[in-house]
Amino acid sequence: MKQLDHPGAEFGNFVEHVPDPIPPSFTGPIVPPTLTTVETLDAYFEVPVDTGNGTKVDFVWLQNGEPIHFGSRINGKLEMGMASLSFKYVLPSDMGHYVCCVTTEHGRAETQSAELVVETTKNLITDTQLKEPKEYNDHAGLQAVQDLEAMLNAPRPDNFQEDGPAASPTIVIQPKPVGSCVEDETVSFRLQYEPSNDPNLVVHW
Repeated sequence: MKQLDHPGAEFGNFVEHVPDPIPPSFTGPIVPPTLTTVETLDAYFEVPVDTGNGTKVDFVWLQNGEPIHFGSRINGKLEMGMASLSFKYVLPSDMGHYVCCVTTEHGRAETQSAELVVETTKNLITDTQLKEPKEYNDHAGLQAVQDLEAMLNAPRPDNFQEDGPAASPTIVIQPKPVGSCVEDETVSFRLQYEPSNDPNLVVHW
C-alpha cells in the first residue's frame, strides 16, 4: 500500500548521468607536411581529427596565422573524421605555412603547421605550346576548354565567398610565344585571368 501511495518513491534518488566533456583533438599531422608544386596546378592537404563529444563544431584553416576564406578556388571540408583543404589551382600568394583549428563548446585544437611552396611558371612552357602532332594538339586544346568550363560551372559550397573584393579583371598568366610553326599546324595559346567566376566577363583575342 505504501508503494501505491507513493508510486514514484523508488525514483527519488535518480540522477541523470552527464558524460564528461571531450574536447576536439587531431590524431595525426597534416599530410603532406611540405608540398612543393607549380603555379596553376592543384594542391591538397588533409589531417585526421576527433571532434570529441561537442555538438557545436567549427573549423578554420589559417595561412600564416590568417583565416582562409573558402570560395571558387579554395575549399575546405570537415567530414568523416578528416579535415581537408584543396586548391583548384595555386598562385604565388598561396605560399606559406598552414594550420587547421577545430573548436567546440568543450575546447579547441590546433595542428602543427604544414608548408606550401609554389614555383612560378615564368620560365616554363606549357605542353600545348610545344610542337606536337596535330591530333594531340587538338585533343589538348579541347581538354583545356573542358577543364575551364568544369571549373567555372563547379557547384559552390554553402559558405562560399568570393576570393577578395570585387575588382577589375586581371591577367594572371600571359600567353607564351610558341616559336616558328608550319602551315596547317595547330597552335594553342593559354592565359589565366581573375576573377574566373564572373558570368559577365568576356574575353576577346
